[in-house]
Amino acid sequence: MTASPRRSNRFLLAAVCFALATYGCVLQSQPVTLPTELPIVSYQGSVLLVDGNRYPHVPTESSYVPGNVLLLAQPGKTEGLLANLVRFGLKYDLHRAIAGDWCLVEVPVGFETQWITAFRATRGVASAHLNHRLSLS
Repeated sequence: MTASPRRSNRFLLAAVCFALATYGCVLQSQPVTLPTELPIVSYQGSVLLVDGNRYPHVPTESSYVPGNVLLLAQPGKTEGLLANLVRFGLKYDLHRAIAGDWCLVEVPVGFETQWITAFRATRGVASAHLNHRLSLS
């Protein structure tokens, strides 16, 4: 003899409720830790803050590609530089060359000079520059 469809549905519903209740109790027993650190990178007006250091805007007269910065890695320090870029939440394109590894880094428009100053104080960076527009005249 087989169980009626109503009985099977009730059993299935009871099993699902029990599973959800058990799962909820397991989740509640896990300790919850809230981040106590300040964000690594933040923006206050035209000032960039990285690891608690302030980098104000530096005016420039040159023509450059907005939102891009060029970085040259110190020999043997590329992985550390890339780890910092990830930690800062920045996107980048890595280019490996005989002369050294360099990155084209996306930064918020208007914060290029601030990031250059911050990168020059970052371990693993040999040099940091605006992505200048060149013209042949």
